[in-house]
Amino acid sequence: KVAQLGGFLNAATSSEFTCYYITLPADHAKDAVLMLDDMLRNPLFPEDKFLSEREVILRELAMYKDSPMQNLYEHILQETFRVHPIRLPAAGFKDKLETVTRECMADYHLRRYTPGRTSFVVVGDVNPDSMLELVRKQTADWKRGCLNEPVIPAEPACSFQRKSRFEFPHPLACCSSSWQT
Repeated sequence: KVAQLGGFLNAATSSEFTCYYITLPADHAKDAVLMLDDMLRNPLFPEDKFLSEREVILRELAMYKDSPMQNLYEHILQETFRVHPIRLPAAGFKDKLETVTRECMADYHLRRYTPGRTSFVVVGDVNPDSMLELVRKQTADWKRGCLNEPVIPAEPACSFQRKSRFEFPHPLACCSSSWQT
């Protein structure tokens, strides 16, 4: 339907958030909100689509192994953070992803995709008040669910300078530095 309306649908995942987005002509902004709301709150997770998407993620993981910048980024996160989960790759680990089931994904979605963790952002040539009213109306019956956050261990203070050398066969040189804030 998005393509029929002249739009584009995609998603992205980082260490700290997942973003689903639709780009459509402004006169279809309401359609975009309705579709995203439905996708977010009523996912079907058809088995065949789930399995094919899992394969896409596994292929992306394999591609990351060839990326000097991705490897450097993951290495520096592991050096900067010793216990915080942000040190782990956002895409996950191959051996874990291979075992994820549709049921596991549905359970995770139910527990973590809740109104207290969700933001709708609408930009463009639209009426902000009418978009806000639409989002409020659409999400009014969304049950709050459990808002307990997972326990994240405190990162111990670093009392010394850390140095690390990471080698990757590539014609370009890359240098990176990081610090906890």
